[in-house]
Amino acid sequence: QTYYVSQKAGNCESPRTAVQAFVNSFNNASFLPSGSPIVLTANPSNGQNYQWLLAGNPISGATQSIFQPIQNGDYSVIIRLDGCADTSAQQFVLVTDVAQALTQSQWKAYPNPAFQQLFIEGEGIEEIRMLDMLGRLVLKENGTGFEQKPISVSQLASGVYTLEMRGKDKIQKVKLVKR
Repeated sequence: QTYYVSQKAGNCESPRTAVQAFVNSFNNASFLPSGSPIVLTANPSNGQNYQWLLAGNPISGATQSIFQPIQNGDYSVIIRLDGCADTSAQQFVLVTDVAQALTQSQWKAYPNPAFQQLFIEGEGIEEIRMLDMLGRLVLKENGTGFEQKPISVSQLASGVYTLEMRGKDKIQKVKLVKR
């Protein structure tokens, strides 16, 4: 693009001179989750450096064009190219398989993600707890070893929670996504 510049001193102005300016524009940062386990690939992949973000916060050491997340959440990436930087839109990435019911031993929690209701199955479950990402207790249900128990999660905000199923001699923890 051509710009014209002049210099002014008091009431005098120099003749205008044409100057060519090249502006590097870069506004198409994105990423694509793929594979099992999930891998995030930044686009464009020819950036000079990268910073992956989880919920808008930088992830320590996540500075390559490819990143493998270890937890569910809203991811984005800052890509720097030719002196410019752009941040991709956030995408929710589910590290666990959506279609897979969470199972361990004989205890199950499904569906995952949960929308309005969550079902817990298993014998010997005495207590169910849900903790938010800060470790705060947001839901607690008592039981005496039920076969199947529906639990309303409609009152919870969308996000990732830790579900704890407690029995006499064991505690099972699983990540649960509430939509």
